[in-house]
Amino acid sequence: MMKADRLLAVAMFLLCGALLYATPRLEDLELVDPLGHRAFPYIVAVGAFLSGALLLLENYFTRRNASATEAPSNETESHPIAALGVLGWMLLWYLLLDHVGFVISITAFLFGLTSFFNRGKFAVNATVSVCFTVAFYFLFTELIGAPLARGFLGF
Repeated sequence: MMKADRLLAVAMFLLCGALLYATPRLEDLELVDPLGHRAFPYIVAVGAFLSGALLLLENYFTRRNASATEAPSNETESHPIAALGVLGWMLLWYLLLDHVGFVISITAFLFGLTSFFNRGKFAVNATVSVCFTVAFYFLFTELIGAPLARGFLGF
């Protein structure tokens, strides 16, 4: 198991512990949030725990199944330009979310990312971006009742 993977798994477990410790200590607030103000930290804590556990399991089975003659590679590929591009794209999405609304901003954001990472698949990228956005829009607005950014089109 790589040292960086172990550190990341430990960081996930520490985040989970911190959230589980701090969430019950939040003040009771009178909010209109249908899930309550404590639901999101618990969801993130469960996600952090599962991420750390899956990372450890993946590395355990990868190391266990690796052949004895294979030398482990210490090289990791770094793509700082791609990382900065994704960060800039996220910043643009964040700045435009209130102005253009959830549906348009998320569809454009996902289409941009999928087009970059899945080049040449215009129809697949567009379908995934639109279907994901519409599904989550109805999940949040109809099932959960959470308000989303409406934008200039009103939805």
